[in-house]
Amino acid sequence: MAALGAKKGRRWVVGFALETEDHRLRALAKLERKFCDLMVSNGSQAISSPDNQVEVITPAGDVIASIAGSKEDVATQILAIINDRLISH
Repeated sequence: MAALGAKKGRRWVVGFALETEDHRLRALAKLERKFCDLMVSNGSQAISSPDNQVEVITPAGDVIASIAGSKEDVATQILAIINDRLISH
């Protein structure tokens, strides 16, 4: 992902960070290291679970969404956020 992010040009890169501790801090570090436009952070409880809880983080470190629900619902909401940000920027 870091190689893709470094050569992204005008393209958007959204990363996913599965973290066991210090979720937000580690996700933000990954976002910066991999040149992402957004990072979706979740915990290990998402593994083998039908549900998920995530935070969507910007490069400024702002949490623009906290989403919980079925993995399908969470994915739909993440895509809506990406769509809104792509259209508005």
